[in-house]
Amino acid sequence: MSIKILLLFLSFYFSFTKTTKKDISIKEYYNEITSKGDDFTKKNNKINLVYFTPWNNQGEEMIVKYAKKLDIFSPVWFDLKPELLDKKYNTNIDGSNYINKDLIKKIKDNNSEAQIIPRFNCQGFNQETLSMMVSEQHSDKLIKNIIKRVKFSKFNGVNLDCTQFWFFEDIYPLYVVFQTKLFNELKKLKMKLIITMFPYSESLNSVVSVAKFEYLSRYCDYIVLMTYDYIHYFNREVEPSAAIKNSPETWISKSIEHFTNQGKATGSSYSLKESEIQSKILVGTPFHGFIIDRNEVKQLKGNVLEGKRLLDILEVEKASDNKLIWDEKEKENLIYIESENTSYVAVIPSKRFISNRVDLINSIGVGGLAIWEVGQGYELWLDEI
Repeated sequence: MSIKILLLFLSFYFSFTKTTKKDISIKEYYNEITSKGDDFTKKNNKINLVYFTPWNNQGEEMIVKYAKKLDIFSPVWFDLKPELLDKKYNTNIDGSNYINKDLIKKIKDNNSEAQIIPRFNCQGFNQETLSMMVSEQHSDKLIKNIIKRVKFSKFNGVNLDCTQFWFFEDIYPLYVVFQTKLFNELKKLKMKLIITMFPYSESLNSVVSVAKFEYLSRYCDYIVLMTYDYIHYFNREVEPSAAIKNSPETWISKSIEHFTNQGKATGSSYSLKESEIQSKILVGTPFHGFIIDRNEVKQLKGNVLEGKRLLDILEVEKASDNKLIWDEKEKENLIYIESENTSYVAVIPSKRFISNRVDLINSIGVGGLAIWEVGQGYELWLDEI
């Protein structure tokens, strides 16, 4: 065997073993999340959308550094809030104080094609005020104020996160008119509308029907499918151990198939690969994990795992023999933590997790991925997108 052939073989061998290695030590994982990233070549050939919050400076630093491989930047800056004074209704838009012009400039300096599309989140609504918000009497004023806000700041559109509407059937017709108007007004200005939708869930299927999903997809540019926080959608009383997941791949695939395979649901000619709906879906991808008491799975208060809390746990565990276990079926990482009186399991993202999500998105033809939220994660994870 020639030296050249031998070197090629060894290169292939080490590359193969590296990509197929399943479990890593906690020390290796700790080094992963504390290392600086340096790969600015975009690996996702679809859209990369990132959410970031004004209270997490780490996220802002990361999006500036990686701006070249990101497409849509969605700051969590605005809230829509109901106001009732003397029986008169108004929808307020809060959050102007969060607008960070310096950050926007830094993003644009690093990526002139960057689209800034802030999130508008519905907060504090009930059935009555939701109905008022999208009523003919009030909706035109709200749309006008939203458009005024995005035009003034030279944003590229609106990311509307108001999932409360799906729970009230009688409000749905009003909401459809509202979203259609907002979409058309933004379209006139060559701006985009992004909406947020629940993923597949047996308990929510009557709330977000396939028919609603399909119809609303006509009047938006992208749909963020919230395929993270699996434990919030799963009936833990039936099978508690199955709740110990965050964003399992089988759930993502089932959600996409459920909402896009219209041939099954309506007899239409859509196919899973060619559906126009599918091309609008941005797959929700978590940069946070969960830590769960295996003996008390129903009690999930304060269980989000990210930032300093994750690092503190790893500081203790990295000297142990514990491994970060790779779930080949669900393409997720788990770590089991045992103490004298408790038994915990943590489901946490990693480079491999993010890389597998990008491979999935590239292979099934959805619109892209949506990261919630970038400040909860680490630089080497952005290397993978």
